[in-house]
Amino acid sequence: MPIILGIILILGAWIAYHKTKSEREHKRESKSFWDKENQSNLVRKKDLSNLPYITIPYDSLPIKETSDPELAHIQKQLHELREQKIVNLSHITNTDLKLEYGTANLNLLSSYDQNFTTLIRLLNKWATLLYDKNEKQQALVVLEFALSIGSDISSSYILLARLYLELDKKEEISSLIARAKSLQTILKDSILDQLYEMYGKEEA
Repeated sequence: MPIILGIILILGAWIAYHKTKSEREHKRESKSFWDKENQSNLVRKKDLSNLPYITIPYDSLPIKETSDPELAHIQKQLHELREQKIVNLSHITNTDLKLEYGTANLNLLSSYDQNFTTLIRLLNKWATLLYDKNEKQQALVVLEFALSIGSDISSSYILLARLYLELDKKEEISSLIARAKSLQTILKDSILDQLYEMYGKEEA
């Protein structure tokens, strides 16, 4: 009986220690976050001219006259985006954006990032329509541009890999795998698993 009681006491002490440690770490992380957030709210508005703006390369994308209403609508939306500023800021928190560019710029920066999200979704939809019409080379051009600007849409990766296979460019999937490894998305592992399977290797 004393042995069992001793084990229970030790186990209780171990649980209490780790609970206290976890609470300390949580408080420390929370304090660090709010200190950083408060500091970011004091940063003055800064110049945005050096942001990595994205330009849509209309001359090299397969834009054309079409009787397909869905395709025409996508091309119209892309044309409207031409007048907007587009920046991929998905990997930067709002707090870090405020620290870097000032609180007064946050709404503007958010709109630039929303334009990026709109763009990569349009590109994914466009490429899928082209693929369904058996216009594979055009779909490939659209998807390669989408990934070059940082798209993390999983179906864009998988469709591009499928196109590489169908167009006898299987070796290009290895570059897709390398790019996917740097993604910051919860679907990263799923994307990599599918790419490895399509490439036919466990490592690339």
